[in-house]
Amino acid sequence: MRISISPGRSRSIAIAASLLLAGSALAAAATAPALAGTASARQPAAAAKVTVTNPGPTTEPLETPIDLVLTATDTDTAGYPLTWSAPALAALGLTIAPTTANGTTAAITGTATVAEAGAHTIALTATDSEATPVTGTTTLKLTLANTVTVTNPGAQTTPPGAAITPLAITATDNEADATLAYAAPDLPAGLAIDPTTGVISGEPTTVGVTNVTVTVTDSTGAVGKAVFAWAVGNKITVAAPKTEASLLGLPVSVQATAADSDTTQTITWSATPLPPGLSIGKTGLISGRTTATGLFKTVVTATDGIGSAGSATINWTVGASITVHSAGSVTTTAGRSVAYKLTYTDVVRGDKVTWTATGLPTGVGFQPSSLLLYGWPTTAGTDTVVFKAKGSLGTTDQKVLKLVVRAAPNQGATGQLHLALDGKCLQDPGNRTANGTRVEIENCVSGATERWTVASNNTIRVNGRCLNIAGSGSSNGRQLQLWSCTGSPRQVWLQGTAGELVNPASALCVTDPGSSRKNGVTPTMGACRIRSLEEWTLPAQPILTPVGGSCADDPLGVGTNGTVVDMFTCNGTPGQAWDFEPNGTIRISQYSNVCLTLYKSKPVLWVCSAGAKNQKWAINRTGGLGSELSVAGVCLATKSLTAANASKLVIAECAPGNPLDLWHIE
Repeated sequence: MRISISPGRSRSIAIAASLLLAGSALAAAATAPALAGTASARQPAAAAKVTVTNPGPTTEPLETPIDLVLTATDTDTAGYPLTWSAPALAALGLTIAPTTANGTTAAITGTATVAEAGAHTIALTATDSEATPVTGTTTLKLTLANTVTVTNPGAQTTPPGAAITPLAITATDNEADATLAYAAPDLPAGLAIDPTTGVISGEPTTVGVTNVTVTVTDSTGAVGKAVFAWAVGNKITVAAPKTEASLLGLPVSVQATAADSDTTQTITWSATPLPPGLSIGKTGLISGRTTATGLFKTVVTATDGIGSAGSATINWTVGASITVHSAGSVTTTAGRSVAYKLTYTDVVRGDKVTWTATGLPTGVGFQPSSLLLYGWPTTAGTDTVVFKAKGSLGTTDQKVLKLVVRAAPNQGATGQLHLALDGKCLQDPGNRTANGTRVEIENCVSGATERWTVASNNTIRVNGRCLNIAGSGSSNGRQLQLWSCTGSPRQVWLQGTAGELVNPASALCVTDPGSSRKNGVTPTMGACRIRSLEEWTLPAQPILTPVGGSCADDPLGVGTNGTVVDMFTCNGTPGQAWDFEPNGTIRISQYSNVCLTLYKSKPVLWVCSAGAKNQKWAINRTGGLGSELSVAGVCLATKSLTAANASKLVIAECAPGNPLDLWHIE
């Protein structure tokens, strides 16, 4: 600062300045502590300092990506970011760069590509970015080493007192021509490793488990390790069949044995996986009955008290002794016969097989002696039938058959339903036919109102509607009506011995109430008493045998006396249409005076004779599996359930439940 001084005032100013300086000095002396032997002076601000932390000697692998983190500090609180440099890294194939925004952390990255391993001195510099840069440096001792990789051989188990099979330890070095040295100081006693080849050999002498560390070092000092357990125990030799074949369900007895080098030891046994149903006992005996087929690789192991073990492998095959064969599915129509022959194979001699069949629909049975599914299913739908075979020796098998039953078509024997009273017929009045229409007894006339069809499922139809018991619950006294065909039990009808028309679900018959004989009367359901008021004659119908698809047949088609009736494929011809008369006769429809007759123990055709006992047949309902046709205490029958087409029918003793004398009358 420039000060202008006027003449005459200089002294006073000088004095004042002197006083001012003196006063300032005094004031300072009064407020600050005295410094011994020195005068107080103002200190300059400290300079910023960058410090790079030295990570110490560092070893990184050759030919392998590295990531070495470095740190630095800067005392300047202004937060100037640091930049890093290390020019010597480029020759090694490495780079350095900050890893944070302020640069206080950096990383050396890349893959070292120098030809040889060795130590390198790297100058590291971190510099801040203020106007006058401040730099920190350090020297990194970086050793680039080879990588040695040792393959772990896994846990080893060997017996004592016998030379082991030499075990070669393998190792690799990223320097192809590196020399490797092997060491394993903690091998079980008696074993040693070749320092050059890495092969472990010798004869273990002490029982126990050792954790072995194998160290492999190359000429640059790079080291690789592998650690594994080595158990030295007793030598156990297991003997068991190499292969074994068993049959499903049959008893199994397979003996395994073991020899232990220490004969004082107690052996325990295990075996896995065993075929289901088998187990191994304390003595090494595998026993039981197999419950599943398949291939099993069973390892049988014997273990002694100190944990020594030996094993043997059994390649085990379990096959089916009984094999049931099934077509998978069979299709038929409600009321039509089904006859399915089941087949099977059994490779075990002397095995007696018993059979069961479950899931059978109503109207279908199973004959175990002939392995035949037979009958006349009554309801449309799909049923799952399970055939099971069980042998006397314990063998088993089963198969499933899908039985598909189609709905009965609006086809069958067609004609009038005659009532014995005054030649009356059952009629759809006025062809009204709607659901709920009450049927009536009227004078017989030709036409659609009396054109009834007996369908294969034993429904009786007119104009596409079914004869049905009105209402629900108890049927006694209920009127008959027409209704959509549903296959309901209230729509099923069977021909009786003396012309009665029976509803099997209620065991009641169609009657003319009060025997009125009047036109317009609606029939009702009542007790079956075989009187004229309940004697009906249905259209001529086929008689179906239990053998699938065949019917009772006039083989000559001319109704000649003495013609033996046979069974033939159902074809709808007149020679297969039979009239069931209220007097018990069964007549071939095309010759109204020719009757089914018992003659010399054969079923033949013969001219009808009034009152002839050998022509008076009874229809004996046996439940859901059809009816017997009996005369003079014997029954009409087929020769067998597998009889050939055109086989003659026979007369046989009636036997309840015998499918050979069961028939289905549409």
